[in-house]
Amino acid sequence: MSELRVEQRRPGALRLRERPQCQPFLDAGAALFGRGGFQHNPEFDTEENLYFASHCTCTTRLHGPRAKEATYDLRPFFHQLPKTLALDVQWPAGEPVTLFKYQSDKRSLDAWRGRVIASPTSPPTGGCATRVLVKLDDVADVCSVYAGPHPILYCGDFARHARVLAQLYGLTARTNVAA
Repeated sequence: MSELRVEQRRPGALRLRERPQCQPFLDAGAALFGRGGFQHNPEFDTEENLYFASHCTCTTRLHGPRAKEATYDLRPFFHQLPKTLALDVQWPAGEPVTLFKYQSDKRSLDAWRGRVIASPTSPPTGGCATRVLVKLDDVADVCSVYAGPHPILYCGDFARHARVLAQLYGLTARTNVAA
């Protein structure tokens, strides 16, 4: 598996590079969108056609390093003994988001636009410490967006930007935004 790495050599000049890696490189979004992303485990609410992202690590600065911190709680890291701390970051309802996944083996980039419905509490909701429930725009079957493990959720509407990036680099784009 390879990662897509975006290097910013000088302001306004980005270069894409691939290198072997077992996990996606979060720097790509930081360089492209000016903020870190939420690498997560994807799950699906097929009754309500909603996307559910959960993991035990998440930035508290959803809008970038200089932005105000999101509300968060300290919770036990759910899958580790002895228990250690993890952040339960509350994503604001109504916030636009972009679900992003680069697949080097397919030379494709997924970029799905949606909105935060809620950051459900646990319990009763399962999942890791940070949980985000998302309604993806104009997606008839939420399971159709599955592109593999550990996609990245960005706070902000960047799907169109990602589609342009895919076009510039000859990647196949899967998205719910028009060209």
